[in-house]
Amino acid sequence: MTVNKNYILYIGGFRLPDGTASAQRVMSNAVMFQELGYKVVFAGKGMDDKSTNEWFKVDDYDVYNLAYKKFSNTNINFIYSILKRIPQGSLYGIVAYNYPGIALDKLRKFCKENNIFLISEITEWYAFEPSKKFVSALLRKFQTEYRMRYVNKKIGNIICSSQYIQKYYKSYNTMLNPNVINVGDPKWNKEQIDINQEVKGFVYAGSPGKNMKKDRVDYIINAFSNIDESKNPYVLHIVGITKDQFLKQFPKYLSFLNNNDSIIFYGRVPHKKVISMLKNADFSIVFRLDTRVTKVGFATKISESISCGVPVIANDEYQEIGHYLEHGKHAILFNGFELTKLIDAVEYAIKLNKEELSAMKSRCSTDNPFSYKNFIKPTKKFFSTLSK
Repeated sequence: MTVNKNYILYIGGFRLPDGTASAQRVMSNAVMFQELGYKVVFAGKGMDDKSTNEWFKVDDYDVYNLAYKKFSNTNINFIYSILKRIPQGSLYGIVAYNYPGIALDKLRKFCKENNIFLISEITEWYAFEPSKKFVSALLRKFQTEYRMRYVNKKIGNIICSSQYIQKYYKSYNTMLNPNVINVGDPKWNKEQIDINQEVKGFVYAGSPGKNMKKDRVDYIINAFSNIDESKNPYVLHIVGITKDQFLKQFPKYLSFLNNNDSIIFYGRVPHKKVISMLKNADFSIVFRLDTRVTKVGFATKISESISCGVPVIANDEYQEIGHYLEHGKHAILFNGFELTKLIDAVEYAIKLNKEELSAMKSRCSTDNPFSYKNFIKPTKKFFSTLSK
């Protein structure tokens, strides 16, 4: 009797169903894999210190959450518990999402011994971040470099979130996947919202990284501090960090923020709330400086914003965003990292009339380049050329 090898095990530090941006990404990818005929089983990470090893369902997918304290950077023994849930001989491949280098190498050897395809999915190349836990930071740096410079090349099958990382692995089997969206999910249904001609609404939503060096919220705040609000009224919603967290890192903005009612901080909020806020905005906004960390990843909130029918303001020196979005149609894009260009982009957005903004929003809704449907063929081709 021939066994159909059609199962994919998707493993990583994501927290399902919607605890992290990575959870959103892998769930959409799973829908795409399923459309190609594969059955997906997840192995993720518990939410907190109190979590335990457990099986549960998310949208009919089997999910194994490894207890937070037992998630290991070096051990893959948990995989044997998961394999008991998958019919013997039917595991086609494993997709390892930003997996720690040592554990990934053990996974590579396991897959080779068991004739299973292994795919490494890369959305991050972490920098060295010295802190009070210097040894931990050093170990994380080693794990990252070991994964990126050695193990991934041994695996040879890599899903890349950016053109930058795809070029780094140009000699290997790769596919480009910025952050696809399952636009059929009801949460993306567009709401009929009247455009306020008087006050433009902006949203920054994300996790700005350690010391807020990934997404430069300080540049965004600085840009809005240069806007004459009496002539160009606005409201800016900052989601993902609190006002106190921001000021601890950038205290020079204390006076401005204390005297400005148009910039509102929310801290971390449930993903459904973020989506609702995006839908009610006129623009989302992202600003990043030139670092390897920012070049490797693709901002999740860009694809989510477009899927909410909301255009994006962003700098795009290396045409990562412009590879998918057209300036003036889906987004307001500009090259470089100068504050003055960000200010110009915000002022341009504020001065758009109702018809111009409506046209941009309509384009986002009807022409979404991040729909997973646009990535079905490249994914099928990628899977057909996997190496073991």
